Amino acid sequence: MSGRRSLRTTLVLAMVGVTALALLAAFVVARRGAEQQLDAFYESYTLGRDVRRLDDYRTEQGSWDGVEPILAEIGEPYDERLVIATDGGVVLADSEPDGPAVDLAGLVGDVEFEHGDETTVLYTLGRARSDLVADTRRGIDRWYLVAGGAALVVAAGTAWFVGRRIVAPLTTVAAAAERMGAGDLSARAGPGGPREVGAVAASLDAMAEALEAADEQRRAMVSDVAHELRSPVANLRAYTEAMVDGVAEPTGDDLAVVLDEVHRLDHLIGDLQELALADAGQLRLVLEPVDVREVVERTAAAVAARAAAAGVGVVVDVAAPLPTVAADRARLRQILVNLADNAIRHSPDGGEVRLSAGTDGDHDAAVRVDVADAGVGLGDDAERVFDRFWRADASRARASGGAGLGLAISRRLAELHGGTLTAADRPEGGARFTLRLPAGPVPGAQENLGRGVLPSGARPSP
Repeated sequence: MSGRRSLRTTLVLAMVGVTALALLAAFVVARRGAEQQLDAFYESYTLGRDVRRLDDYRTEQGSWDGVEPILAEIGEPYDERLVIATDGGVVLADSEPDGPAVDLAGLVGDVEFEHGDETTVLYTLGRARSDLVADTRRGIDRWYLVAGGAALVVAAGTAWFVGRRIVAPLTTVAAAAERMGAGDLSARAGPGGPREVGAVAASLDAMAEALEAADEQRRAMVSDVAHELRSPVANLRAYTEAMVDGVAEPTGDDLAVVLDEVHRLDHLIGDLQELALADAGQLRLVLEPVDVREVVERTAAAVAARAAAAGVGVVVDVAAPLPTVAADRARLRQILVNLADNAIRHSPDGGEVRLSAGTDGDHDAAVRVDVADAGVGLGDDAERVFDRFWRADASRARASGGAGLGLAISRRLAELHGGTLTAADRPEGGARFTLRLPAGPVPGAQENLGRGVLPSGARPSP
């Protein structure tokens, strides 16, 4: 268990810390403002009012005689003793005339009065009014501390609640990720939590679904490969054991059967190797300007014998002129031969396979090659035809139906060329496979880098 703090604790500490700093800053500013206001009140209202009253008395009476009652009245609310003296320290009036003698030596007066040539000073003795102001300040400080403490408690509670709302879905996401890491690809984080956490959970679930699908595909592929290998290996074993045991003589027909099974194995292994290289980005293409018309016509010639043996006609329809495409000539022909062979297998006796080519898109930006058959069509299997080891007719013998890898290889080769390979039903019946390749010159080396292709004349590194 890690000794680091939990996210919830970190959030609480961060919230409390920020709140405390904000309260401290507010306290400093508010206290200074309160001090200024209290000082202003003391000077302008309380003391100022009393000073004006005394000054008016001196002006009206011409002396400080009889001012003692006023001094007593002014000092009583504040528990103060007020004394008026000359600037030399001689007492002229005292709010407590019967009180103990006053020693003004060393004291600083609060207010000076100027009346002609006479200067008198007002002294406040005992509990000064500034003490009352200080008490008020301390009261404000106490209330501010109480309010600040309450604010910190509320901040901590809010942070704890918010942290729980955030951490709970994160804990669920972490638990799901841990289960996935342990091999349980069915684990899901599920929706919930804030939007950002929900986005992380959705991404994790999408990744888990992709991994689960890939794992299922891997398992299915292993099963299919084993199934594909079982038949030729069983035939090879039966024939060779019969020959070794002397049950059968090694005739030419028997050896031909053995050779056919070896060819089937070699073809399957080659297809699997090509798919593995393509998936790993290690299948190198040597690009050069290619005339699509020439490749289409050579493809038709290559499959003509197989088509004739199946009772299927081959028709070529190529628009002229066509722009060149940047392609690996051998790989492009491999795509078209795979499509043509597939079309021949799915066309009935007397049917027709049509290879057509033309431009596609604005300003002839792409070249399109269609391979159409006269079969029963694809129906809902238009996308599944590109799955590995998939067959439209599961009952078809594997010897005649192939391993189910040709279309998967063709689509990967099309994608490596920067193109697409799609399938759809024809309105008049049958299926149409459409290869689209971008028209134009061979891309530069930097563009080729991400696609695993080389310009014409370059050699792939070993």
